[in-house]
Formats: sequence, structure tokens, C-alpha cells
Amino acid sequence: VSSRLGTETTLVKSEKTIEAAGGVIIQSSDGKTRVDNTLSSVIRRERERLEPKVNMLLFS
Repeated sequence: VSSRLGTETTLVKSEKTIEAAGGVIIQSSDGKTRVDNTLSSVIRRERERLEPKVNMLLFS
């Protein structure tokens, strides 16, 4: 993470648990930045991206 951001970074594992089939949620200590990369979020993002293409293939 540090090399990608170009700055010294410390990761701390939270004691909180999430309801997810897999993946990770990463959040800055101040809560301003949050990345949800849980399996359900990845599937939701890909569905939004792919659904118009699939519809065009099936129904055009």
C-alpha cells in the first residue's frame, strides 16, 4: 500500500466484523476514504457495467 500511495502507510486490522461472503473493506482512520471490495460489491459493480452489454446481445 505504501509503495502504491507513495507515502508511509500503516494498516491496522479492525476488531469489527462484517457480514460478507468474502473480500475486504478498507477505510482511512478518519473515515473519509472507504473502499468496499467485498464479493457482493464486486459483483454489483460488474453487473452494472455488464448488464447493458448483455441486454444488447440478447435483445437486439
